[in-house]
Amino acid sequence: MDKSKNNLLRLHIDGRMLYSSGIGRCLKEIVKEIITADKNIEIYLYGNYKDYKRYLGEYSIDKNTIIFRKNTSPIYSFKEQITGSWINIKDRSNDVFYYPHYNLPFLVHKNTTFTIHDFIQFKFPEYFGKNKVMVAKLVLNNAIKKAKKIIVDSKSTLNDFYRYFPNYKEKAEVIYNGVSKKFKVLEDEKKKDFLLRKKFGRYILFMGNSKPHKNITGLINSFTKIKKEFKDFKLVIISRDFNLRELQIQDKIRNDVIIVDSVTDDELVYYYNCAYIFALPSYYEGFGLPVIEAMACGCPVITSDVSSLPEVGGDAAFYIDPYDSNSLAEGIRKIINNNLRNRLIKKGIYRAKLFSWENAAEKYLGVFNNLLVC
Repeated sequence: MDKSKNNLLRLHIDGRMLYSSGIGRCLKEIVKEIITADKNIEIYLYGNYKDYKRYLGEYSIDKNTIIFRKNTSPIYSFKEQITGSWINIKDRSNDVFYYPHYNLPFLVHKNTTFTIHDFIQFKFPEYFGKNKVMVAKLVLNNAIKKAKKIIVDSKSTLNDFYRYFPNYKEKAEVIYNGVSKKFKVLEDEKKKDFLLRKKFGRYILFMGNSKPHKNITGLINSFTKIKKEFKDFKLVIISRDFNLRELQIQDKIRNDVIIVDSVTDDELVYYYNCAYIFALPSYYEGFGLPVIEAMACGCPVITSDVSSLPEVGGDAAFYIDPYDSNSLAEGIRKIINNNLRNRLIKKGIYRAKLFSWENAAEKYLGVFNNLLVC
């Protein structure tokens, strides 16, 4: 069937998580590239007006290309179910609805799709508590049953989907995330100026949330093991709500662990560029966006040999066992002590180019258009 008489795709997007960690980053990039790729599209973004205005400004998007619709319902709330259902049951038979997360309302539009970024509540339920896990599973079950199409970030997450929901295999499709063009190798003078201002010297970088599966404690333990050999190194952790004081770590290295609460994307480019090593020793990832961001900035990556990380990093990362702090410590030593670092930098820059938001947006548009003909 035709999308409409004027062949216009009307796309409704849940934008409440526009500034929510990794999901928000993916959503912002996808929407921007969709606007660039297809001018014959009308986008309705549901969310907070302050976030909407901020997004237009940061990404230099014309306000006429995205129509704002208010929806400030909290994620996983009863109000979310009522408000979302009301939005969906209105007669928009040839429209498409997209959710960047699986928190769909009980009543959904017939042309609905959403993205599953990971199955962390299924893999590590002990991190969340019984009530949160129960709610997450109920919401996800509803979404999978009622959505016409489901997008996942990696083949690893697709395999998890097959394991937990084998009766819905035909609904799922892999679309890889991309890396923003702003993540690139900077000029040496800019990097020198950043290091002089921060006074870090050489440092190992971590960037991510502070949830237990990120294994920040394991990273600190590994850093403690190599500190005697590499006295000038520091560990920089960019993470909201991470409290170093709660950890039992040696006083002699406490001053060498630097916590940065939050940074802008522009600042993050500098942190990646100037880091000696980027470390992501997670127990589990659905994709691992910081891996390719660091690579694009010319930073060598050491990461875990689990879940999606080898799929994303390919032969351009050094892999370790996240459950063994000696494995991570030895990996750091190898990168520091020989020319492996330079090889990882070259491979990483090439590897990051394989992931683009333009390609992702084209595939998302393919999904949206196919919802109207199947």
